[in-house]
Order: sequence, then C-alpha cells, then structure tokens
Amino acid sequence: MSLLIGLVFLTACNKADLPTYWLCKGSSTQRLTSLSGQVQETYHGQDSLMLEIWGSKIYQFVQPALTGKYYQCPKSSAALADEPMLHFQMANCDSVADLRFTRNGELNQSNGKLNIKEMRLSGDHIIQTEGSYQCDSLGHTFNFADINDQKP
Repeated sequence: MSLLIGLVFLTACNKADLPTYWLCKGSSTQRLTSLSGQVQETYHGQDSLMLEIWGSKIYQFVQPALTGKYYQCPKSSAALADEPMLHFQMANCDSVADLRFTRNGELNQSNGKLNIKEMRLSGDHIIQTEGSYQCDSLGHTFNFADINDQKP
C-alpha cells in the first residue's frame, strides 16, 4: 500500500511545476545623486546572485542590495513567442509604477546574460543600482556549495 502511495506522489510531481535556478556572477555599480542629478558617491562591486524562477514569480537572493520578489512580465505582442528573454520587475507588471522605487531585470535564457536595475528616492537623494551578470542554469536543484564557490 505504501508503495502505491509513493508512486502516486512521484507521478504527480511534474518537473514543469518545479522552480528553476540560475547562479550568476558579475558586477554592480551604485550611485548616490542629488535630485538635481549631481553624483555624490559611487560604489562598485563584484557580486554573486541567484534567481529562483517559479511560475510567474522570480526570487533573487544572495545579493542583498537586489534581494526580493519579482513578477515575470508578459511578452509584448511585438515579441516573438519563442523569445529567450525573461523580463521581470519588483512591482506587479500590470500595476502603475511607483516613481519613488523601481527595480527590474532582464535575463537572456539562451546565453545567461542578466541585467538588473534599481532606482529609489531616499530623502533628497536618488540611489541607482545597475548590475550586469553572467548566469548559469542549475536546473531544478542547487547546492549551497555552488553559491559559496561564487563568492568573490
């Protein structure tokens, strides 16, 4: 009986329903500017990050400055159905953008190139972060050793 129950659970598991993981390494730049556009401080860094793609949601973790839950945006009617680009943003793609905070990204699933951007207002300053990464697909599982090996 327990074998039958186990078989039912195994056959009910569809790989298409499992999350996929992308491990990425690259660099980011963060700029602090005044509201008039004068750059006051700039920071550069080598970063690792991981994307978890599950259904229409994308979660980024490992890189603290860009950590969060993103929503996969539908392809525009002008885009080809088989386009390898995955567009995502922090706010729901159908919602009106909050001009005080935006964060979005684009992953080319064919070559692993990821670009991610953030802009937020903080008092009388604008903080902008831009990152460019090279990602490797890990499939449906990952090992924490992979993340630790990516640390600069």
